[in-house]
Amino acid sequence: MITLQEYFLNKDSQIKGIVLSFAGYKKLLVAFKGYYIEDNNITGSFPPQPFYESYKNYREENAYAEIDHIRYFFELSNGNKSHTLTIHLNGKEMFDVSFSIEELGQGFEDSTPEMPFKESDFSQLMNLIKQKFD
Repeated sequence: MITLQEYFLNKDSQIKGIVLSFAGYKKLLVAFKGYYIEDNNITGSFPPQPFYESYKNYREENAYAEIDHIRYFFELSNGNKSHTLTIHLNGKEMFDVSFSIEELGQGFEDSTPEMPFKESDFSQLMNLIKQKFD
């Protein structure tokens, strides 16, 4: 059984690569804005926004914290329009991957965390991008 932290570290570059690939299909610019990483044992109320530029930045401030939830923030734009894409990772044993572009949201369960992602796993994300930029 792997932890969410291990899952995140294994999937991080794959997720960023898929976002870049999908944006390329629609000729969109992509800017990675950062992560919101949290330990649900620490309470607080924050608006959804990136707090960390990298996992290393997070660990420098939270050396021993458990990770319960990770949210990626990307800005997608095409010159005329700009939208914020977020990708959320959470779960234990069965990992939930969800994504949203502002109010539109979709996702899937990853029951084989040891396997690399395929673009087809994120087909609903491509549909959201089309809805926002067509």
